[in-house]
Amino acid sequence: MIDMGKIFVFSLLLGAVFGAFYDVVRILRLMRAKPNMRIWNIVGAVGDTLFIIFFSLCFSVFVYYTNDGIFRAFMIIGVFCGFFGYYFTVGRLVIRTSEKIIRIIRRFSSFVFRTLMKPVRKIFLFIWVKIIYPIIFALRMLGYSLYGFFYAKTSVCRERKYLSAAFHLIYPQYSKNT
Repeated sequence: MIDMGKIFVFSLLLGAVFGAFYDVVRILRLMRAKPNMRIWNIVGAVGDTLFIIFFSLCFSVFVYYTNDGIFRAFMIIGVFCGFFGYYFTVGRLVIRTSEKIIRIIRRFSSFVFRTLMKPVRKIFLFIWVKIIYPIIFALRMLGYSLYGFFYAKTSVCRERKYLSAAFHLIYPQYSKNT
């Protein structure tokens, strides 16, 4: 059996290790894409729950191996002191640094995504403006409308009527009334 001073130092170290693992959980929480979504709150709660389960299992194993399974109050006090000592000293530095790194990575990935998506967007717009939209416009002028997966003939073709009115306003010499 190890004396109580060594057990207390080991429990302080175990608390610091738990603080480092909790920083990993906090960094994963910082990395989420949209923090206001309800699903991320659930994921955060699940992460905290898994951390508590991991913490309790590791603490139980620690108590079993260091003090033959005999629980002492100074052990849990040492773990909490080590955890909060890490959390309020090194943990703050780690989180601040992680926030800056995550912000840089997000800006860089956003820039790369926007840069790579410009040609794709231009190609899509070209296909839409030059190919798809004229087909849809021509079908509408012919009196067809898209309903689900099939075309149905409409009873009144408003586009053709308005286009005809606009045509006769621009070119009155072709109108039937003159």
